[in-house]
Amino acid sequence: MKHRLSLQNIVAASAAIDPAFRDTPQYEAETLQAELGCRLVVKVETLNPIRSFKARGAQFLLSQMSGSPHLVCATAGNFGQGMAYAARKRGWPITIFVGAHANPMKVARMRGLGAAVREGSDDTDELHAEAEAFARKNGLQVIYRKEYESPRYPEMRERSPLFAALIDTLSATLNLLLPRGIDVRRGDYHVILRKP
Repeated sequence: MKHRLSLQNIVAASAAIDPAFRDTPQYEAETLQAELGCRLVVKVETLNPIRSFKARGAQFLLSQMSGSPHLVCATAGNFGQGMAYAARKRGWPITIFVGAHANPMKVARMRGLGAAVREGSDDTDELHAEAEAFARKNGLQVIYRKEYESPRYPEMRERSPLFAALIDTLSATLNLLLPRGIDVRRGDYHVILRKP
């Protein structure tokens, strides 16, 4: 099986990612090092133009594409800012779908980076469906931020139905304990994929 992690891919990603995101500061966490008995380096991921690491993956993804496609994506915020940053850097148009209650500062930043922003459903799956329908109707390229083993995606449910049911149950239980609006299935454990 060919693994995606390779020296060649690391070099290619390093060349494609803006130094403002790639070269953020790193510090030794001295107090934690002493507690854990190991060398621990912390990388600050908020000292960049969008205050998030999401633009790194977006820039690498777009570096693998050709032409000048009009891109479409759906986001809760940081992913959209990353895509807007990467699309602007390449001079590509992008339309970003956000939920009706998305963070207004993140939405303003997406617009400031040149994205056309459309408001849609607060439900993630419905928002993605709206973005897909818009792209299909206009012949545009959809970019996905997809959770690899999320029970929301049918391919995972087909492969591991019992595991999906367990994750659903655990997620629902945890969501009851968390403040309203937080969904444990919507964390920052995503990778960016382009749907074929």
